Amino acid sequence: MIYIIIATILYTIALIFITLSARHADTNFATAVTNLVSTVLPVIIVLPYLNKKLVSNGKLGLIYAILGGIAIAL
Repeated sequence: MIYIIIATILYTIALIFITLSARHADTNFATAVTNLVSTVLPVIIVLPYLNKKLVSNGKLGLIYAILGGIAIAL
């Protein structure tokens, strides 16, 4: 339950910041920066965990993750 509350609060904060950035900067530039940060930051956070052998990566799981990313991108 706490994760839902935290996600709702963070999503609300993100929408406020995105709206403010669109008011004060070019919308295309603001969108590019937002997407860049939201892509790079999780990768930087997750990479140290993937370097440890605690995570089990199956070939089929990676294929499904790639297909999911493609489906979201389309």
